[in-house]
Amino acid sequence: EWAEVLPPLPFFFGDIKLHVHMRILGFDVSSTCIGYAVVDFHPATKEMQYVDSGYLKPDKKIKNILLQLKDTRDKIEEIITEYEPEEIAIEDIIQFMQGKSTAKTIIKLTSFNRMIGLLCLDLLDQAPTMHNVNSIRSSVRKHLVTTSGYNKEGKIDKEELPELIAQIFHIQFPWEHKKTGTLKMENYDRSDAMCVAFHHVYKKYLQPAPSSAKKRKKAPTKAANEKKRSV
Repeated sequence: EWAEVLPPLPFFFGDIKLHVHMRILGFDVSSTCIGYAVVDFHPATKEMQYVDSGYLKPDKKIKNILLQLKDTRDKIEEIITEYEPEEIAIEDIIQFMQGKSTAKTIIKLTSFNRMIGLLCLDLLDQAPTMHNVNSIRSSVRKHLVTTSGYNKEGKIDKEELPELIAQIFHIQFPWEHKKTGTLKMENYDRSDAMCVAFHHVYKKYLQPAPSSAKKRKKAPTKAANEKKRSV
């Protein structure tokens, strides 16, 4: 009888929603390609599970920027509706990129980034978490150093991320190739989104919280005060 009464998981007891896992949706946003990745986090075991990833490209045939934003918004809404995440994370914009930044580029990138952020707020009734790209790559490095002995010096290159994030999730990276056999650049938008989702879980639920205890300064002694006054 109970099996007929209880809805499928996740289910409710009163106002408490019980989750077997928490679903995270990560976005890497640009005006030419938007990568997304879905990850399930299991609080009981503190494990992450890769679910899916992909990318979409804003329609270049739509010349009006507002119509292009609306078309992209509709496509992103379909992704969010399909995967039903509890939390969404987005790689934040970089205000200046050496050799790549122009006012036009930054304005367009900001338009797409914030449009997706507002859409997430509308659908989930909570603001997505914005993550800095350097913090994202730092989390990938820290995790690999502690779990696999990764010891390469220097900054992690964008081209390294697909294999590194695949190693973290224990999967084969879903590489895509052009008809010529060369790798599609969209692979890196997909891997960036996977890193965003990983970093969100790592930072919020797995990374040890920094100690809030501050060393208390010792009150100056009477002798120290007298010495200070004498000087």
